[in-house]
Amino acid sequence: MKYHHLALLLVLVLVAAQLGWYAPRLPERVAASFSADGVPNGFDTKLEFLAWYALSLVLIAGVFLALPGLLRRIPSRYVGMPHAEYWLAPERRDRTLTDFGEALGWFGVWTLLFVAWAFHLSILANLADPVRLASWPFWAGPGLYLVYTVWWVVRLLRRFGRVPGG
Repeated sequence: MKYHHLALLLVLVLVAAQLGWYAPRLPERVAASFSADGVPNGFDTKLEFLAWYALSLVLIAGVFLALPGLLRRIPSRYVGMPHAEYWLAPERRDRTLTDFGEALGWFGVWTLLFVAWAFHLSILANLADPVRLASWPFWAGPGLYLVYTVWWVVRLLRRFGRVPGG
């Protein structure tokens, strides 16, 4: 099993523990969306909120687990990457797709963490009186995710952006 699979599984286990702890404490009417200043502006039932949370995580995990295998089935001409003719040549294709699949797996872990963070802040907001989303932690999540995304793209461009010796 790959490390990113273990990390993804760990995140899902932690989320299950989180839901087990917080779900009974949530009110029956849950603030599910918030304005920029943290004031609730949309509501769901507790069951709808928890279902959206679980569905979001399952879909994200499923997509990022399936992508590496799907990439292997796509003809090389449909894989958009710099210097694809070099990187996807028959003698390099397997290694290239393995490396790219590993990168996608870690991006999936961070995407899962980002979504879990946003839902966690929504849960905490619903347990507060008055219900209000904490502003700085909310903005810290997208900020960190953006930093990770930029690092991830730069790393991939350094790996695949040029042909060795070219």
